[in-house]
Amino acid sequence: IGRDRDRYIDKWRERRKDSIFMELLITAMILTSLLSPQNPDLMEAVKPVEVPAELTVERIAGEDRYETAVNVGHFLEYKGNKVVLASGENFPDALSAGVYANHIGGRLLLTGKEGIPEKVQEELSRIKPEYTAVIGGDKAISDFGSPYIQESEVIFGKNRYETALEVAAKMPGVKMAYASGEDFPAALSAGPIASKEDMPLLL
Repeated sequence: IGRDRDRYIDKWRERRKDSIFMELLITAMILTSLLSPQNPDLMEAVKPVEVPAELTVERIAGEDRYETAVNVGHFLEYKGNKVVLASGENFPDALSAGVYANHIGGRLLLTGKEGIPEKVQEELSRIKPEYTAVIGGDKAISDFGSPYIQESEVIFGKNRYETALEVAAKMPGVKMAYASGEDFPAALSAGPIASKEDMPLLL
């Protein structure tokens, strides 16, 4: 019985391979016929997008995420000296912090849990912020003894969701943006819209 079962399984696998191969072959033939010159409408839809000659692309980067955030501030040429600090080790607080930074006309800088990276310290020394907000509690940022953030306003809640609510309370208005707090892509894309409309981002 065991040998018969094994032979049956082997035959089934071979037939399945043949079936998959035929499915792939038929799919390839259909795509080839659809994308042929005899289908100009579809060819027009899938042709590469032409980038306007006047469009320029500029890369803003640093050696790590912390320096990149500093360089973004340089690129945007902020005239004020307000700073919002958020964790660079996890994404949730930084999402709502970025919208809040835009609201107050300040720059968003990232920091580590145990200390402020050297490049960020240098930037804080350079701009001498008149107002600094730290987004997140000691689970996210615990180095509150730093001279750069001793006089800061700390905005936080029991978790990422309550922290976002506390940040929202600093931005009075009737409109709010909502995005998932479990993964960053959706909230990341929602950030620019929330900033443009000057509304808080809730998770």
